[in-house]
Amino acid sequence: MKKKQGITLIALIITIILMLILAGVVISLALGEKGLINIAKYTVQKNNETSSREKLEILFLNMQAEKEININYNKDKYLTSKIEEQNMTIIDEDIVLVNGWMFRDR
Repeated sequence: MKKKQGITLIALIITIILMLILAGVVISLALGEKGLINIAKYTVQKNNETSSREKLEILFLNMQAEKEININYNKDKYLTSKIEEQNMTIIDEDIVLVNGWMFRDR
């Protein structure tokens, strides 16, 4: 008689248990409080905030350059027109809404 070698039931159960443990670790790393998905969401949020802030800073830099080269420069007219062009909103004298982010003049 030939010996037949095969996987035993105990080895199969141990393998399944190890795979379940590994799956649990991977799921907790992906979905946990400091998991990859939450980190990705936070990173996207910070990226959007930074992009909006840079958009506003570029507007002010352009405003300063325009002030230097244009003799007929009018701050209010320039600022209002450029803010409308960039789809920004002035909420108050010192608050501007850019892509859903509010920035206050310090």
